Amino acid sequence: MNGRYSVKILVLILAPAFLSSPTVIHGQGRVFPGAKVFIVPNQGFQNELSAAFLKKHTPVTVMANESDAAYRIETSITSKKGSTARAIFTHVSGAETTASMRVVDVKTGDVVFAYSVRKGERTNQQSDAEACAKHLKQFIESASRN
Repeated sequence: MNGRYSVKILVLILAPAFLSSPTVIHGQGRVFPGAKVFIVPNQGFQNELSAAFLKKHTPVTVMANESDAAYRIETSITSKKGSTARAIFTHVSGAETTASMRVVDVKTGDVVFAYSVRKGERTNQQSDAEACAKHLKQFIESASRN
């Protein structure tokens, strides 16, 4: 096997591990099952996140009016285009998407949960939203067991 090909194979095997690096932060406080949340509009990501909450069975109720919610969910999503030349030589373009969300208690202003994920290659807002929903669900369920 040529050394050049073994490097390409190694890159293809290891790239997914480094391109998907989530960060989860649990603040003070908790989110109770059935909590009323308002998702602050941001580039349409609020629609993807709302749909992901339903798909992943995240135990929250999404409210249309911020005044009806106990928690405000703030989101951020950025995309970086990859390089065609890089893709030709390494089969990895370097494209990536970073999505993050934080859940803020409306009464206290405390950040009770935050999550950020960076995914590379062929990701979309739906995938990012589902990752956020999954981790919020885990946070809510773990807090309700304690």
